[in-house]
Amino acid sequence: MTEHPAPAPDSAAPDDSDDKALERIIAVRAREYRQAAGLSVGDMAQRVGISKAMLSK
Repeated sequence: MTEHPAPAPDSAAPDDSDDKALERIIAVRAREYRQAAGLSVGDMAQRVGISKAMLSK
């Protein structure tokens, strides 16, 4: 079995930038839908079953 060195802590894997971009897109869309529905962060969090902190993340 060949061992591969672990990436340095400062180096980001190529997928990391894609993941961050996707997270930003989802956040923007969620905010747009929430505001269009006239919901507060707390109201939206309750409706989707997650904490306000998680939704705000």
